[in-house]
Amino acid sequence: DVQRHEPRRALDGGPDGLELVVRVVRAAGVLLRPGGHLLVEVGADHDEALVQPLTVARFDPVEPWADEHGDLRGLVARRTAPTGPR
Repeated sequence: DVQRHEPRRALDGGPDGLELVVRVVRAAGVLLRPGGHLLVEVGADHDEALVQPLTVARFDPVEPWADEHGDLRGLVARRTAPTGPR
């Protein structure tokens, strides 16, 4: 049913399912000021797969949130201040 109403790029996240989320993380790393927060909806083991992109974009700490069944539903990350030349 979703496929009839959503554009393909909204449903296809690339080989690992995170192509669009990684692009959002990179953009947020440029756009957000230190102290700003990024919230992304993810699932499965995507929290582990996003550690490297979030670190590169200077987000820390990363806090996962889960639903009532304990399944991962998203991440909250805080943008940190630059520590030197990039």
